[in-house]
Amino acid sequence: MLNALNFIIGCVLVGTTAAIYSISFAAIIYNGDLGAFLDRGIGLTLIGASIMAAGGGLLFSVSGTVSHPQDVTAVMLAASAVNITAHAQTLGPEALFITTAALVALTGLCAAIAATVLGYCRLSRVFEYFPISVMGGFLAATGYLLLTGAISMLLNRKISLRDIPGIWSASELHIWLPWIAIGVLYVVLSRTVRSRYALPVAVITTLAGFYVVLAISPAQLSDMRNAGLLLGPFPREGLLRGYDASLLEYIAWPLVLQESPMIVSVAGMVILGGLLNLHGLHHVTRKSVDLDNDLKAIGVLNAVSSISGGLVGYPAISTTILGWRLGLKGLAAAISASVICVSLALFGTDVLAVLPKGLFAAIVAYLGLDLLYSWLWLEWKRHTLWEFAIVVGILVTAASIGILEALALGLCAAMCGRFIFGSRLVTKSDL
Repeated sequence: MLNALNFIIGCVLVGTTAAIYSISFAAIIYNGDLGAFLDRGIGLTLIGASIMAAGGGLLFSVSGTVSHPQDVTAVMLAASAVNITAHAQTLGPEALFITTAALVALTGLCAAIAATVLGYCRLSRVFEYFPISVMGGFLAATGYLLLTGAISMLLNRKISLRDIPGIWSASELHIWLPWIAIGVLYVVLSRTVRSRYALPVAVITTLAGFYVVLAISPAQLSDMRNAGLLLGPFPREGLLRGYDASLLEYIAWPLVLQESPMIVSVAGMVILGGLLNLHGLHHVTRKSVDLDNDLKAIGVLNAVSSISGGLVGYPAISTTILGWRLGLKGLAAAISASVICVSLALFGTDVLAVLPKGLFAAIVAYLGLDLLYSWLWLEWKRHTLWEFAIVVGILVTAASIGILEALALGLCAAMCGRFIFGSRLVTKSDL
């Protein structure tokens, strides 16, 4: 009886974690001018995540590996989505949504082709020639973009470096600071409490605390909804209104193709991030990993997910390890994630509509802050001064100019450092 209860709790925790991450990443992209389409974005993302989770459990060399959308690629797609929303007035609402969805789908197909080709050509080892300083700088920049993305979710507008002084005004501080503080608390808990239940319990406690505060305060749920502090309201038609073939004729393909550099960069990050996470799973589970086979699996999953409108993704080390530590063997973790994601997409409109937007912002902030802490504090001891300067330079450039420009600058600096100082590349010992 106790084993059965532990199994059920484990399935719920893993499935809910995958769904919360997926919804959080959808909210990063469908924000600001795209906020009106958040319900459709969540629906498409959850369906894609469900496909990716179930397929990943079957196709990856480590059985039960959970795959779903990832923070790094979501941030990169969000940057391209902002460029598309700059044309919102000329596109019209439906064209704006379907053009953004087409961008997501095309990115997934490109990532699928790239991963599949590398897998069939058995070229998984090429990632070991990627400079570790550039990878670290990119992840630190991703942390910054996740943090500002979380604040953007709460304020319902895009926040950039020049907007940061203004968000400290009294009228906005009380909206975003409490939830970002909760994100900081999540980082502290995850770094100090060595328990597999720490983060899931913290999230559940946050949610329960929100409703307790709401119950004892004068504010009503309707007041929260009117103030834009909840995910909802959503249309009665549900979360799957994005599946409308009649919208395809409104796709502004020139705007999508203008984002080709970012699309190629996301495809590269899917491969690099996927390989890094697969190596991480190998070290934690001590199970053999066939990287070339798994690259082909990443390709298949992104192809199917992109056709369904889902976000790009790859194996999720945190969700997979959570299931493994909770005792979920075989396909249990992957199937749990798939079932909960598709159930929320089909029947979870009422549940999702009353969830606080701040909870998802806190999770996104936690991911961003954890990356910043890792690469600006913990990892600097492993870098030479030149490598650490590259990490910081990429971060500053990404925040002030753009992520693609930051990567280009970082790669040039790393190549120079390779010849002058002997800067390191990514190796298995770094993972």
